[in-house]
Parts: sequence; C-alpha cells; structure tokens
Amino acid sequence: MAIYTIGAHPVEDFDIWKSVFNKFSPLRKDCGELSAVALPYWDHQTVINTWVSADEFQAFFSREELKAVMGDAGVTAPPTIIVATEA
Repeated sequence: MAIYTIGAHPVEDFDIWKSVFNKFSPLRKDCGELSAVALPYWDHQTVINTWVSADEFQAFFSREELKAVMGDAGVTAPPTIIVATEA
C-alpha cells in the first residue's frame, strides 16, 4: 500500500537545499518514491512525497549518504515527518 510523507525542517537557503534535493531524485525513485513536491515556507521547506511502502521510505530515510548531505544542503535541524496512508 502506498504511503504519504510530509517532512519539514529549517534550511539556510531554499534554493541551495532544492538543488541538493533535485540531485537525489534518481535515488529517491530507485528507493520507491512515486512523487514529490517541495514547497518553501519562510526559513523552512516542506516536502510531500508518495512512496511505494513504509518500508521503502524507511530504507531511504535511513541511508547514511542522505544524513551526510543534509548539512551540505543547509539543513539546520532534524526534520519533522508525518507518515500517513489513505483511510
């Protein structure tokens, strides 16, 4: 069953963060992402994704290279993530 994730965290510069986010698009797709929308909001970004499954999302989000690049992207705090399914 597909799941939806809504993630938000503060960033120093949305455009810098977005360029790193875009570079990870092929990896996200390979890891089961079906869609993504990135939205700026003041000093935060919000991403709404659809994933093949919760397991695939969890596997992607646990990747060491993702954690390492978040600092390079200007992320200044851990994300808040909501995971949901259709009722």
